[in-house]
Amino acid sequence: LLFGPFAMIDFDDLDEVEPERRPYDLVVFGCTGFSGCLIVEQLDTLLVDGDVPKAITWALAGRSLPKLEKMASQCRTRPKVVQAASADEINQLAAEATVIIALAGPYLDCGEQVVKACVGSGTHYIDITGEVNFGHFLIQKYHKAAKEKGLRLIQFAGAMCVPEDLAAYLLARKLGPLKQLRVYSWGYGFRGGGSFHTGL
Repeated sequence: LLFGPFAMIDFDDLDEVEPERRPYDLVVFGCTGFSGCLIVEQLDTLLVDGDVPKAITWALAGRSLPKLEKMASQCRTRPKVVQAASADEINQLAAEATVIIALAGPYLDCGEQVVKACVGSGTHYIDITGEVNFGHFLIQKYHKAAKEKGLRLIQFAGAMCVPEDLAAYLLARKLGPLKQLRVYSWGYGFRGGGSFHTGL
């Protein structure tokens, strides 16, 4: 290593430094609704059958302990179960996780506490909101602090953005750079409970 204003870092030395590992690599919070059940089922399948490079420690978290325990009992990987309803419990949960996937909505009603806890604890955050006003609020209030800590706050994950992102990607791949993309969509059937309440 060199010292002084032009010091070089020996990155091989950094390979030996292990960051403090938290109890959970991933926590799925608010997972007993329709979308949560699908995400837990898929994640469990990936951890059992997928090409996962290392053992992932994960947990299911939310308000209803009986529902969480029932869901965990149906998983082949047997995730831990954590009851987290109060602000203190959510703060503790965020402190023990590397990443939280937040699925409880409507996000304007119950989403901020999870984001606040994640930013405060240095935990990455993912949600599946479709609430543009919540997304705007989150950016205005938490983006700067998250950026300073090197955190990722990922919103609108999954079905809320995949059709548009995939369409843009495939069109750009076929036609070259796009100047503008408009996507029109419609759907049939009923919404899940969380999506229904979000739309009210």
